[in-house]
Amino acid sequence: MLTCAAVGTIGKRFDKINLKNEEENRRAYRQLLFKAGTEMAKHISGVIMFHETFFHKADDGTPLPKVLESLGVIPGIKVDKGTVNLAGTSDEFTTQGLLTVILYRVLSHNYLNLLIVPLSAVQRDLSS
Repeated sequence: MLTCAAVGTIGKRFDKINLKNEEENRRAYRQLLFKAGTEMAKHISGVIMFHETFFHKADDGTPLPKVLESLGVIPGIKVDKGTVNLAGTSDEFTTQGLLTVILYRVLSHNYLNLLIVPLSAVQRDLSS
């Protein structure tokens, strides 16, 4: 389930219902989706979230990723930041984003315990 579209995309949804595209409204919308209850978790095993959502909290102070985890739903993060030309080629592309998440995790620990792939596994793969 991809719930947390980028600010511009979610703004288009909000425009249709005359809701202002501001952070608190986005947080409340995502909380509504995530706190739909255990019925949601019977049909959805994971949620890919927009970066902003990792820092949002439910009204009771629980981080939204923890709300998902409490339901048995795996929280993930959208790391795709678009494509760029693959070095040394003129017609091949690569997706950017994962390295940013890894570096962010190392530097700030904000994604600690939230990434599905532990950093140690990535480090082992890079050193092989």
